[in-house]
Amino acid sequence: MYVDEILQAAKIGKWNITIVVVILTAQAIIGSTFAFYQIMFGKMNFECKEGRTNMNECFDIYNNSSSACTSFTFYPGKEFDDTLRSKFQLVCDREHLAEIDVNALFIGQMLGSFFGALIIDYFGRKFALVTGCIVNLLCSLTYLWSPNFYILMIGRCIESFFNVVVFIAGLIYLSEAIPSKYAIYGTSSAEAIFGLGTFLSAVVSIVVRRWNVYLIIRLIMPYSLIILSLIFIDESPKWLLEKRRIQDFNRVVHKVFRLNKTELTPTIESYLDKMDLDEHKAEVSLKFWQLFQTKSTAFRMIALSMCWLSAANIYYALIFGPELFHLDVHTYLMISGLSELPATIVHMMSANKIGRKSTQIVFSFLSVAFLILGTLLSENLIIIKLIAVCFNKLTATVIFLNVHVWNAELMPTPLRAVGMGIASFMGRLISVALPQLINDISIYIAYFPIMFFLSLGIIAIVFALHLPETKNEIFPETIKDYENFGRKCTPH
Repeated sequence: MYVDEILQAAKIGKWNITIVVVILTAQAIIGSTFAFYQIMFGKMNFECKEGRTNMNECFDIYNNSSSACTSFTFYPGKEFDDTLRSKFQLVCDREHLAEIDVNALFIGQMLGSFFGALIIDYFGRKFALVTGCIVNLLCSLTYLWSPNFYILMIGRCIESFFNVVVFIAGLIYLSEAIPSKYAIYGTSSAEAIFGLGTFLSAVVSIVVRRWNVYLIIRLIMPYSLIILSLIFIDESPKWLLEKRRIQDFNRVVHKVFRLNKTELTPTIESYLDKMDLDEHKAEVSLKFWQLFQTKSTAFRMIALSMCWLSAANIYYALIFGPELFHLDVHTYLMISGLSELPATIVHMMSANKIGRKSTQIVFSFLSVAFLILGTLLSENLIIIKLIAVCFNKLTATVIFLNVHVWNAELMPTPLRAVGMGIASFMGRLISVALPQLINDISIYIAYFPIMFFLSLGIIAIVFALHLPETKNEIFPETIKDYENFGRKCTPH
């Protein structure tokens, strides 16, 4: 008997709803960090005088005044009274440090993709969620009390590491806590709530003009709430069974039926009483390198990594959105956040109708097309430009969410988080140098960003064509199923 059959018999009730609410709240908090970076490190409205690098040799690019950078006079109504960029004076000869902070962000995400997956699979979904929230809460304090920029950068790297841990653990837990026929709705909703967090964070930033007050509202209070909430949810029953923690598994199953006000069937009760430890023993000893043990499975991991390369870099390139599209950061972030909800609905409809494979191919093409359109359009065509931005964000979100779902469905159950982590890690390698690629090379090649993201879209399409479809298929449970998946033989 599968755990999914037990969850279906228990029906949807208080137990499932509690987990969904807690995890979606965590996703909203992670989404708010997306807005926080762009606002707190947003570029000041100053430029250095030609040939000068001294902090006092700046002028206001709007009024063409000779105000010193050290006064940190921001364009009225557009920026904070002060930001982390002003706190650490990241202008002129220190402006490059802001790009290094983006490097730290992407390094943390890359490492979190792989090593975070090991934490999730080894210690459990709940442990990863609780630990990630606690560490991120502590890291947020470095923004308030960091004595210098380098301590802040280390805290930023650690925070982004555990942001990925919380995000992936949440997606996996949602897929395991909800019966499989409803799972895609849970995982897709996580992305919509992520966008809601981005939107609300941008709205709060307009009202609250001091970055330290904004930080307390945005991070400390919600994280304190989520830590308390996580104390009251259970570990994933699928993970408990996989790790042969039978007593804990039985306790959670009984709690599920009790909270959902559903009676245990005689069949399930008999199954719980006579569980065989050896039934799951073989799969527990699986190692991640077994995902590469044949040529076909190794190629599958490489192809997934290339899809991640495209999806992750196009999605996280939205950090540079205000500069690429020449829009006010607050307007851009609110549009960006609101685009997540329709993107979630589009993904659910597309993935269920045409499948994961076709969704990845079609929306990779559309994402790059709207990115190019939004970049090339004149600022005089502001309405058309905003529409292009909305559709770029929507399509980028669809492929980013789809690669999570597709990757998870292609992996065998015991190595699901690790398989996602490996592909994500390999796909994010280039993102570490993304700020320098975008900013530095663009000086010599004006259309480099367009060429770069166009090539990513082509890469995703080519490799996606060589991956199997998972729609209406039995997902691989064992390593043997994983090896045979997509062939004529059916996984058992």
